[in-house]
Amino acid sequence: MIDETEKRILDRIDANREQIIAFAEDIAAHPEPGFEEVRTAGKTAEFLKSLGYEVKEHLAITGVKGEMKRNGGPTLTVISELDAIGCHSHPMADRRTGVAHACGHHAQMAAMIGCAIAMADPEIRDELDGNVNFLAVPAEEYIDADKRTRLKEKGIEFCCGKSEMIRTGVFDDTDIALTTHVHMVPVEEDFYLGNPPCNGYTAERVTVRGKAAHGAIDPWNGVNALSITTSAVQMMGLMRETFREEDHVRLHNVIRKAGDVINSVPDEAVIETKVRAASLERIEQVMEMVNRAYDGSAYAFGGKIEREVL
Repeated sequence: MIDETEKRILDRIDANREQIIAFAEDIAAHPEPGFEEVRTAGKTAEFLKSLGYEVKEHLAITGVKGEMKRNGGPTLTVISELDAIGCHSHPMADRRTGVAHACGHHAQMAAMIGCAIAMADPEIRDELDGNVNFLAVPAEEYIDADKRTRLKEKGIEFCCGKSEMIRTGVFDDTDIALTTHVHMVPVEEDFYLGNPPCNGYTAERVTVRGKAAHGAIDPWNGVNALSITTSAVQMMGLMRETFREEDHVRLHNVIRKAGDVINSVPDEAVIETKVRAASLERIEQVMEMVNRAYDGSAYAFGGKIEREVL
């Protein structure tokens, strides 16, 4: 059985159903990449202000926080995520940036806004034993190496919105954090608690140095950076049978550059490698295996490896 306050919360959300859905659809139609969610942040700030919340903006560049302070009690922070994910083939992808709300952050934003609508009701708020904040955070999705470099020049140390907000004190008044996310796990239930595919990760940008040579006249005088790269990636693929299921290891590679012209032996390749796993120990172990693959391949061909931890 739900009590009167819970019923009032549900009724208030139901009464604003169309407004909440319209907000989500508007966000979905205007996807923005991490730390560039200017329009999304503006819409969120405007909505929270209209409900009477004290709003702080430009947290970790684009983050938005709505507060309605009370005396005493713990503070609950309801979190949503502003950014979209890179997916050029999505029918609603932004033509310029290639990002889309394929990860469901627009629905997550709707959940936060719906909660904010309910908590703005004075009678509901009077039943609380503490405070509720609403925090829209930037950059939940992975930020690539080149963009990370530009962000660090702007003073961003952690290229994940939540981590940067922890560093800068945005979460200092939070006792409990609550969020939701569209899940991608096949289950029969309508509601699923937990998200096992998501683990901690580490990433690095690897630059492979070879030696240029003419591809037709004297390729034997070159050191092919692309061959080093593909050999290393193949080694990583063969390592996958050693990953235990309980460690939930995921290994990803994206080749950002693999030479400049087709008729010359490529002397430079750039790859970003990301390792996820269920523990820090296992992440470190797998990354050590990855680095051995790069080093071994470079040694075999006579090239060199340069690394930058992201």
